[in-house]
Amino acid sequence: MKALTVRQPYAGAIAHQTKRVENRTWKLPAKHEGARILIHAAAKPDKWATVYGPNLDVYGAIVAVATITGCHFDNGNQVCCSYWAQTDCYHWELADVVALPEPVPAKGALGFWTPKDDVLAAVEAQLAEVARWKTFLCKHSFPCQPPHGSIFRPGPCACGITYSQHEAELRRQEEALIVGSSHDGQCPDCNRTQRLYRFQPPTQPWDEPDFEPLVTFLCTDCFNAAVDSHNAMINGLFEEAAR
Repeated sequence: MKALTVRQPYAGAIAHQTKRVENRTWKLPAKHEGARILIHAAAKPDKWATVYGPNLDVYGAIVAVATITGCHFDNGNQVCCSYWAQTDCYHWELADVVALPEPVPAKGALGFWTPKDDVLAAVEAQLAEVARWKTFLCKHSFPCQPPHGSIFRPGPCACGITYSQHEAELRRQEEALIVGSSHDGQCPDCNRTQRLYRFQPPTQPWDEPDFEPLVTFLCTDCFNAAVDSHNAMINGLFEEAAR
């Protein structure tokens, strides 16, 4: 992964504000279009800049990661593509910016440059943690309409987790809940006094977001029968839809 040094306060504006254009006097090399890069805050600021806000006083460190999605020359319009765009410059378009929780110290250079292995490792560790919390906090929405997915094979959530990974984690949590909440009592289906286990049919991609299936506590035999009955019903719906 390459890095690009940007003077403050513009590096901070990319990481923590809305700056999604990097102004350069030279055209973006085609090989870097679509590349994921590190945004490095230079050791010295741009003394003529008039940008204000927090997190703009970090120097000599990697502050964010971004994707360069394109490049175009100023079209002569005062605003052009962005409030941040300057005239008579090439505008490098940025997207998918992720600010690092802790800036990673590094020495910059002109143009695109390659960070040392320890710098890359520190950045990757923070990106992994950011992704983990992003996934953890996400409410997860899996597209079940073409072209991003279907009702049979829902597409991945915007946070990156796939439907199968989400289902596997839900199964793990459900199994822990079933075992942890088990207790002795009378089964409502067969009226026998036995060990009861929590049964709740899983939600389906077509269910409403706030739909909550009914929870019952059943003995082992009735629990297994309820699971088989539910699976048979779902399989029947899929078979009917596939015809």
